[in-house]
Amino acid sequence: MITIKKIILHLLNITFLFFIFSTVKAIPKDPVLIDYNISGSGQVPYFEPKNLELLAGQSYLFVIKNPFPDAINVIFGTMGQAIHTHYLEGVPGMSQSSMLVPAEGKVTWILDINKPGTYEVFAVNMGMGQKGLPSRIIVQPEGGNAQFTAAELAEFEKLNQQLRSAQNNPTATKEVPQSEKTSTKSKKPKRPRLMGGRPG
Repeated sequence: MITIKKIILHLLNITFLFFIFSTVKAIPKDPVLIDYNISGSGQVPYFEPKNLELLAGQSYLFVIKNPFPDAINVIFGTMGQAIHTHYLEGVPGMSQSSMLVPAEGKVTWILDINKPGTYEVFAVNMGMGQKGLPSRIIVQPEGGNAQFTAAELAEFEKLNQQLRSAQNNPTATKEVPQSEKTSTKSKKPKRPRLMGGRPG
């Protein structure tokens, strides 16, 4: 005889299997490994590498190690709005803009960042309340070239704006060469000669 208890257990098993299946499908197969370690000192921690270049839409496996005896709070600010987390392990607490890495702990984080931009990341020693030096994560557009820095991209954009401005203003005044200026100078008109003899 089927009881209500058996039905509930059966539904719970189906729900659990569905959750496991959906979680496994959500994890990317080949994420790029990034060792993103907390360096510096306990008083002034920071992340290494200090300038990290990524591609939007690419999945990454971040391994974050904290060698210090105090927990470190990772503050990634506005980048949190562009992050899609696939898997996270070793974190006791996380919000949209920060993550807590345990003392002498390791965090495994599979993610991708969907919005290009330059983001600053800080490490804060929770035992001392000391904010470390900023590190940068530069996210290039999907399919773009990750070898260009943010400064180079800004310079390219500036040159493009100058080119567009020149194309939109074809009637700009051109400088007249000195030779043309000399040839176009006005000349004094000559007096006409009178023809004929003296009056009688």
